Amino acid sequence: MKDRQRPFYKIFNGHRIPGAFSEGALEGFLRYHPADDDIFIMTFPKCGTRWTHMMLSKTLQVCRHLSPRPFILAEREGVAAILAAPRPRVVCAHLPFRLTPRNERTKYVYVVRNPKDCCVSFFHHTRSHASYGFADGTFKEFFEIFLDGLTDFGNYYENLKSWYARKDDPNVLFMTYESMKFDTRGSVIKLARFVDERLAIALEEDNDKMMSVLEACSVESMRKGLQGHLIRKGVVGDWKNYFSHEQSRRIEGRFMLEMKGTDIPDLWRDVDWKLPVPNGASVL
Repeated sequence: MKDRQRPFYKIFNGHRIPGAFSEGALEGFLRYHPADDDIFIMTFPKCGTRWTHMMLSKTLQVCRHLSPRPFILAEREGVAAILAAPRPRVVCAHLPFRLTPRNERTKYVYVVRNPKDCCVSFFHHTRSHASYGFADGTFKEFFEIFLDGLTDFGNYYENLKSWYARKDDPNVLFMTYESMKFDTRGSVIKLARFVDERLAIALEEDNDKMMSVLEACSVESMRKGLQGHLIRKGVVGDWKNYFSHEQSRRIEGRFMLEMKGTDIPDLWRDVDWKLPVPNGASVL
Protein backbone atom coordinates (compact mmCIF):
# COMPACT_ATOMS: atom_id res chain seq x y z
CA MET A 1 0.00 0.00 0.00
CA LYS A 2 1.42 3.37 -0.97
CA ASP A 3 0.36 5.32 2.13
CA ARG A 4 0.06 3.53 5.46
CA GLN A 5 -1.67 6.59 6.95
CA ARG A 6 -4.77 5.68 5.00
CA PRO A 7 -7.38 5.13 6.35
CA PHE A 8 -7.19 8.05 8.81
CA TYR A 9 -6.94 6.74 12.37
CA LYS A 10 -5.86 8.11 15.75
CA ILE A 11 -4.06 6.29 18.53
CA PHE A 12 -5.28 6.94 22.07
CA ASN A 13 -3.62 5.09 24.94
CA GLY A 14 -2.52 2.43 22.48
CA HIS A 15 -6.04 1.97 21.06
CA ARG A 16 -6.76 2.88 17.44
CA ILE A 17 -9.94 4.89 16.78
CA PRO A 18 -11.37 6.61 13.68
CA GLY A 19 -9.65 9.89 12.95
CA ALA A 20 -12.93 11.80 13.22
CA PHE A 21 -13.57 10.61 16.78
CA SER A 22 -12.67 12.61 19.88
CA GLU A 23 -10.06 11.20 22.24
CA GLY A 24 -12.01 12.84 25.06
CA ALA A 25 -15.14 10.80 24.32
CA LEU A 26 -13.22 7.55 24.58
CA GLU A 27 -11.31 8.70 27.65
CA GLY A 28 -14.55 9.52 29.43
CA PHE A 29 -16.16 6.23 28.48
CA LEU A 30 -13.20 4.24 29.78
CA ARG A 31 -13.87 5.80 33.20
CA TYR A 32 -17.63 5.22 33.08
CA HIS A 33 -19.16 3.02 35.78
CA PRO A 34 -22.06 1.09 34.26
CA ALA A 35 -25.41 1.08 36.03
CA ASP A 36 -26.83 -2.25 37.15
CA ASP A 37 -29.57 -2.07 34.52
CA ASP A 38 -27.32 -0.99 31.63
CA ILE A 39 -27.14 -3.40 28.71
CA PHE A 40 -23.93 -3.31 26.69
CA ILE A 41 -23.78 -4.56 23.10
CA MET A 42 -20.14 -5.33 22.38
CA THR A 43 -18.84 -6.18 18.92
CA PHE A 44 -15.89 -5.76 16.66
CA PRO A 45 -17.02 -3.29 13.95
CA LYS A 46 -19.36 -4.63 11.26
CA CYS A 47 -20.38 -7.71 13.23
CA GLY A 48 -24.04 -6.81 13.74
CA THR A 49 -23.97 -3.92 16.20
CA ARG A 50 -26.97 -1.99 14.88
CA TRP A 51 -28.89 -5.16 14.12
CA THR A 52 -28.53 -6.44 17.67
CA HIS A 53 -29.40 -3.00 19.01
CA MET A 54 -32.59 -2.97 16.96
CA MET A 55 -33.56 -6.45 18.20
CA LEU A 56 -33.18 -5.36 21.79
CA SER A 57 -34.70 -1.91 21.40
CA LYS A 58 -37.80 -3.23 19.63
CA THR A 59 -38.20 -6.03 22.17
CA LEU A 60 -38.20 -3.50 25.01
CA GLN A 61 -40.59 -1.32 23.04
CA VAL A 62 -43.24 -3.96 22.33
CA CYS A 63 -42.95 -5.87 25.61
CA ARG A 64 -42.46 -3.03 28.10
CA HIS A 65 -44.01 -0.20 26.08
CA LEU A 66 -40.79 1.79 26.27
CA SER A 67 -39.65 4.39 23.78
CA PRO A 68 -37.04 3.22 21.23
CA ARG A 69 -33.58 3.13 22.77
CA PRO A 70 -31.23 5.65 21.11
CA PHE A 71 -28.25 4.17 19.30
CA ILE A 72 -25.19 5.18 21.30
CA LEU A 73 -21.72 4.24 20.11
CA ALA A 74 -19.88 5.02 23.32
CA GLU A 75 -16.45 5.66 21.81
CA ARG A 76 -17.97 8.31 19.55
CA GLU A 77 -20.58 9.94 21.77
CA GLY A 78 -19.05 9.60 25.21
CA VAL A 79 -20.50 9.53 28.69
CA ALA A 80 -22.80 12.53 28.29
CA ALA A 81 -24.90 10.71 25.70
CA ILE A 82 -25.06 7.61 27.88
CA LEU A 83 -26.21 9.50 30.96
CA ALA A 84 -28.82 11.38 28.93
CA ALA A 85 -30.36 8.18 27.55
CA PRO A 86 -33.52 6.68 29.08
CA ARG A 87 -33.08 3.64 31.30
CA PRO A 88 -32.51 0.85 30.85
CA ARG A 89 -29.70 2.25 28.73
CA VAL A 90 -28.43 0.27 25.75
CA VAL A 91 -24.77 1.08 25.15
CA CYS A 92 -22.85 -0.08 22.07
CA ALA A 93 -19.07 -0.26 21.89
CA HIS A 94 -16.25 -2.00 20.02
CA LEU A 95 -13.76 -2.50 22.85
CA PRO A 96 -11.98 -5.69 23.89
CA PHE A 97 -12.92 -7.00 27.32
CA ARG A 98 -9.89 -5.53 29.08
CA LEU A 99 -10.91 -1.96 28.16
CA THR A 100 -14.65 -2.30 28.68
CA PRO A 101 -16.17 -0.57 31.73
CA ARG A 102 -17.43 -3.37 33.94
CA ASN A 103 -20.03 -4.04 36.57
CA GLU A 104 -20.90 -7.61 37.55
CA ARG A 105 -24.61 -6.74 37.47
CA THR A 106 -24.51 -5.09 34.05
CA LYS A 107 -25.43 -7.35 31.13
CA TYR A 108 -23.04 -7.68 28.19
CA VAL A 109 -24.08 -9.06 24.79
CA TYR A 110 -21.16 -9.93 22.52
CA VAL A 111 -21.70 -10.65 18.81
CA VAL A 112 -18.99 -11.87 16.44
CA ARG A 113 -18.95 -12.49 12.68
CA ASN A 114 -16.65 -14.69 10.64
CA PRO A 115 -13.51 -12.74 9.73
CA LYS A 116 -14.00 -12.77 5.97
CA ASP A 117 -17.48 -11.27 5.93
CA CYS A 118 -16.43 -8.86 8.67
CA CYS A 119 -13.48 -7.72 6.57
CA VAL A 120 -15.62 -7.12 3.47
CA SER A 121 -18.26 -5.17 5.37
CA PHE A 122 -15.61 -3.13 7.21
CA PHE A 123 -13.96 -2.31 3.86
CA HIS A 124 -17.20 -0.85 2.49
CA HIS A 125 -17.81 1.05 5.72
CA THR A 126 -14.34 2.58 5.66
CA ARG A 127 -14.50 3.52 2.00
CA SER A 128 -17.95 5.10 2.30
CA HIS A 129 -17.09 7.48 5.16
CA ALA A 130 -15.24 10.55 3.92
CA SER A 131 -13.50 11.09 7.26
CA TYR A 132 -11.33 8.02 6.65
CA GLY A 133 -9.89 9.50 3.46
CA PHE A 134 -10.20 6.07 1.83
CA ALA A 135 -12.83 6.70 -0.85
CA ASP A 136 -10.48 5.44 -3.56
CA GLY A 137 -9.09 2.62 -1.42
CA THR A 138 -9.06 -0.92 -2.76
CA PHE A 139 -10.05 -4.17 -1.11
CA LYS A 140 -6.49 -5.37 -1.60
CA GLU A 141 -5.24 -2.45 0.52
CA PHE A 142 -7.83 -2.90 3.23
CA PHE A 143 -7.32 -6.66 3.38
CA GLU A 144 -3.70 -6.15 4.42
CA ILE A 145 -4.74 -3.71 7.15
CA PHE A 146 -7.38 -6.09 8.49
CA LEU A 147 -5.10 -9.12 8.27
CA ASP A 148 -2.46 -7.37 10.37
CA GLY A 149 -4.97 -6.21 12.98
CA LEU A 150 -4.42 -2.54 12.16
CA THR A 151 -7.98 -1.32 11.58
CA ASP A 152 -9.66 1.17 13.88
CA PHE A 153 -10.88 -0.30 17.17
CA GLY A 154 -7.86 -2.54 17.30
CA ASN A 155 -7.42 -6.15 16.46
CA TYR A 156 -10.22 -8.51 15.39
CA TYR A 157 -8.42 -11.51 16.85
CA GLU A 158 -7.75 -9.92 20.25
CA ASN A 159 -11.29 -8.57 20.48
CA LEU A 160 -12.82 -11.97 19.80
CA LYS A 161 -10.50 -13.92 22.09
CA SER A 162 -10.97 -11.50 24.96
CA TRP A 163 -14.75 -11.89 24.96
CA TYR A 164 -14.78 -15.59 24.15
CA ALA A 165 -12.82 -16.15 27.36
CA ARG A 166 -15.76 -14.57 29.25
CA LYS A 167 -18.57 -16.35 27.40
CA ASP A 168 -19.55 -18.43 30.43
CA ASP A 169 -19.78 -15.45 32.78
CA PRO A 170 -23.37 -15.18 34.05
CA ASN A 171 -23.70 -11.60 32.81
CA VAL A 172 -22.32 -12.26 29.31
CA LEU A 173 -24.26 -13.55 26.30
CA PHE A 174 -22.03 -14.65 23.42
CA MET A 175 -23.65 -14.93 19.97
CA THR A 176 -22.54 -15.22 16.36
CA TYR A 177 -23.89 -13.10 13.54
CA GLU A 178 -24.37 -16.22 11.44
CA SER A 179 -26.51 -18.03 14.03
CA MET A 180 -28.62 -14.89 14.33
CA LYS A 181 -29.15 -14.86 10.56
CA PHE A 182 -29.95 -18.57 10.35
CA ASP A 183 -32.40 -18.49 13.29
CA THR A 184 -33.45 -14.91 13.87
CA ARG A 185 -36.57 -15.80 15.84
CA GLY A 186 -34.63 -18.08 18.17
CA SER A 187 -31.94 -15.44 18.58
CA VAL A 188 -34.50 -12.79 19.53
CA ILE A 189 -35.85 -15.12 22.22
CA LYS A 190 -32.34 -15.91 23.44
CA LEU A 191 -31.48 -12.23 23.70
CA ALA A 192 -34.76 -11.42 25.43
CA ARG A 193 -34.35 -14.24 27.95
CA PHE A 194 -30.83 -13.09 28.77
CA VAL A 195 -32.07 -9.59 29.55
CA ASP A 196 -35.23 -10.63 31.39
CA GLU A 197 -37.10 -13.94 31.35
CA ARG A 198 -40.38 -12.04 31.26
CA LEU A 199 -39.46 -10.50 27.90
CA ALA A 200 -38.97 -13.94 26.37
CA ILE A 201 -42.28 -15.16 27.78
CA ALA A 202 -44.09 -12.14 26.37
CA LEU A 203 -42.66 -12.80 22.89
CA GLU A 204 -43.40 -16.52 23.02
CA GLU A 205 -47.00 -15.96 24.10
CA ASP A 206 -47.83 -13.16 21.66
CA ASN A 207 -46.92 -13.80 18.02
CA ASP A 208 -47.85 -10.24 17.04
CA LYS A 209 -45.14 -8.92 19.34
CA MET A 210 -42.63 -11.37 17.93
CA MET A 211 -43.50 -10.47 14.34
CA SER A 212 -43.16 -6.78 15.18
CA VAL A 213 -39.59 -7.38 16.40
CA LEU A 214 -38.70 -9.55 13.41
CA GLU A 215 -40.05 -6.98 10.97
CA ALA A 216 -38.17 -4.14 12.66
CA CYS A 217 -34.84 -5.95 12.50
CA SER A 218 -35.16 -7.13 8.90
CA VAL A 219 -32.54 -5.74 6.53
CA GLU A 220 -35.23 -4.04 4.46
CA SER A 221 -36.77 -2.22 7.42
CA MET A 222 -33.44 -1.18 8.87
CA ARG A 223 -32.17 0.07 5.53
CA LYS A 224 -35.33 2.13 5.12
CA GLY A 225 -35.13 3.51 8.66
CA LEU A 226 -31.51 4.55 8.25
CA GLN A 227 -31.95 5.68 4.63
CA GLY A 228 -29.50 2.93 3.67
CA HIS A 229 -26.78 4.45 5.89
CA LEU A 230 -24.58 1.76 7.47
CA ILE A 231 -26.83 -1.07 6.28
CA ARG A 232 -25.46 -2.77 3.17
CA LYS A 233 -26.34 -6.42 2.46
CA GLY A 234 -26.56 -8.10 5.84
CA VAL A 235 -25.79 -11.53 4.40
CA VAL A 236 -23.52 -14.48 5.13
CA GLY A 237 -20.97 -15.39 2.45
CA ASP A 238 -20.44 -12.08 0.64
CA TRP A 239 -16.69 -12.65 1.07
CA LYS A 240 -16.79 -14.97 -1.95
CA ASN A 241 -17.30 -11.91 -4.16
CA TYR A 242 -14.08 -10.28 -2.93
CA PHE A 243 -11.48 -12.73 -1.64
CA SER A 244 -8.94 -14.27 -3.97
CA HIS A 245 -7.80 -17.82 -3.28
CA GLU A 246 -4.53 -16.47 -1.89
CA GLN A 247 -6.27 -13.95 0.37
CA SER A 248 -8.54 -16.69 1.68
CA ARG A 249 -5.58 -18.92 2.40
CA ARG A 250 -3.73 -16.15 4.22
CA ILE A 251 -6.60 -15.00 6.43
CA GLU A 252 -7.55 -18.57 7.32
CA GLY A 253 -3.96 -19.28 8.25
CA ARG A 254 -3.71 -16.14 10.37
CA PHE A 255 -7.03 -16.89 12.05
CA MET A 256 -6.09 -20.46 12.93
CA LEU A 257 -2.72 -19.31 14.25
CA GLU A 258 -4.30 -16.63 16.44
CA MET A 259 -6.96 -19.03 17.74
CA LYS A 260 -4.60 -21.92 18.39
CA GLY A 261 -5.40 -23.69 21.64
CA THR A 262 -9.04 -22.55 21.63
CA ASP A 263 -12.23 -24.00 20.18
CA ILE A 264 -13.16 -20.66 18.60
CA PRO A 265 -12.93 -22.07 15.03
CA ASP A 266 -15.84 -24.35 15.95
CA LEU A 267 -18.10 -21.30 16.12
CA TRP A 268 -18.41 -21.50 12.33
CA ARG A 269 -18.24 -25.26 11.87
CA ASP A 270 -21.49 -25.18 9.90
CA VAL A 271 -20.77 -21.95 8.02
CA ASP A 272 -19.23 -21.89 4.55
CA TRP A 273 -16.45 -19.40 5.23
CA LYS A 274 -13.32 -21.41 4.44
CA LEU A 275 -11.67 -22.87 1.37
CA PRO A 276 -12.16 -26.60 0.76
CA VAL A 277 -9.32 -28.51 2.42
CA PRO A 278 -8.23 -31.49 0.30
CA ASN A 279 -7.66 -34.78 2.11
CA GLY A 280 -8.03 -33.19 5.53
CA ALA A 281 -4.88 -31.12 5.12
CA SER A 282 -4.39 -28.04 7.29
CA VAL A 283 -4.73 -24.53 5.86
CA LEU A 284 -1.59 -23.57 7.74
